[in-house]
Amino acid sequence: MKVRFLFSYLCFGTVLWFIACSKPVSGDNPIPDGPPIYDTAFTINSISFPNAEAQQKSVISEGNLFRLETFIKKAKMGASLKIGYIGGSITEGAAASIEENQYVHQFQQALMFLFPKSTFSIINAGIGASYSRFACSRAQYDLLSSKPDLVIIEFAVNDRPYDSIGVTQSMEGLVRQCLKTDNSMPILMFMAMHITGDTVVAHYHSIVGRYYSLPIVSYNNAIWPFVESGQIPWSSISPDAVHPNDNGHKIMAYLLYSFVKDIYKRMNTITPESLPMPTPFFSDIFEYAGIHSDIQNDPVQLVSISGWNAIVKENNRLGYTSTDSAAYLEFSTSVRELTIGYHYWKNLSGRIEIELDGQVIDTLTNNFANDWGNGYMRVLEVYKQNTNSPHSIKIRNLDNSLFDIRYLLYAD
Repeated sequence: MKVRFLFSYLCFGTVLWFIACSKPVSGDNPIPDGPPIYDTAFTINSISFPNAEAQQKSVISEGNLFRLETFIKKAKMGASLKIGYIGGSITEGAAASIEENQYVHQFQQALMFLFPKSTFSIINAGIGASYSRFACSRAQYDLLSSKPDLVIIEFAVNDRPYDSIGVTQSMEGLVRQCLKTDNSMPILMFMAMHITGDTVVAHYHSIVGRYYSLPIVSYNNAIWPFVESGQIPWSSISPDAVHPNDNGHKIMAYLLYSFVKDIYKRMNTITPESLPMPTPFFSDIFEYAGIHSDIQNDPVQLVSISGWNAIVKENNRLGYTSTDSAAYLEFSTSVRELTIGYHYWKNLSGRIEIELDGQVIDTLTNNFANDWGNGYMRVLEVYKQNTNSPHSIKIRNLDNSLFDIRYLLYAD
């Protein structure tokens, strides 16, 4: 009789516990119905997640965890926190069927489960087909001015593998801008993947990440072994050569969440020390970067214009457009680096000539030979130098065809 009563009592207690754990908690940040997303198993082509092998392989480096630990402590106590993202089209959300399925939103939802007292908002500075060089010049306005509490950087499939110097310098500049804004801000490097499994750019980024002791998490390292072995067909996680579909976005969010959760569980066993801003490893040139605008005292000054129309864009940034073969622009500047960003896609056929200090250095065409390009930006570095010295830049339209100069990026 006593045994039967004890058994009934335990069963009743278990049911009450389950109901209590499943019920949403009232307050500013109620827990959504159901169990935590990534504490519940899901399957991609018979591969089960949570997956210890994928999680372990995803961590290229934990780095110094002092900054991330600070974020976790705030989240645990019930803070209002902002997650900032900067990257390419994957971060922008390409190929996800709906916004809620994008990895940035799924990661946000997972953090809500892990830290139910806190609220989490998103600053998404992802732009399709963009590079870390562009990110350097727009980071202050598009991301850091909103004062994120955690920054996730994703450019491993966008940066150019043949430009090791440019990639490492621009990535270092982006990291230094973040740390200069707030040295306690955690920065997490996140590596997406290409259908070839190529990790050249991820290697360049990792050099920077390791030097600054940043956590580095790789979707490529976690999933490529399953793709290579045929256990997860590429088509089950991506509709093309790069972009994750809903399954891919879900795995990406799972890897980010698993990393943060693992650190949270081990917080009592790790004692990271705060880190000062180190001296530059490659260069500090992109630590100070911006975009030509119509603000007073802009470091890139328009000297003369004919046949081009100036277009004021977001944050007073300036672009120029022309369909006149006699059109020309002239700028003067003493910045250390200048890059032209211009519009290209398959239906354009314009050309411009770039002259630096009286010498023609390049002729650009805005026609994109592939059939998927539509409204993207290509960049040309006009010059880069270690010191400030004056330069004259002239841009001529060579055809009666549309040519759009999206931005003039500079580092000073």
